[in-house]
Amino acid sequence: MLNAVLAGIPIPTAGLAAGIVSKAIQLGSALGVAVIGTLFFSILPCR
Repeated sequence: MLNAVLAGIPIPTAGLAAGIVSKAIQLGSALGVAVIGTLFFSILPCR
């Protein structure tokens, strides 16, 4: 997927684009874990 995103980026800005994509992936992963953890622990005490 990263190659598909970076395929149309000019070479001088490829490093910047790769960094932005990497941070977006990290942010999405962290938010996903936080949401799933919140849902899990909000349901857990009820059972």
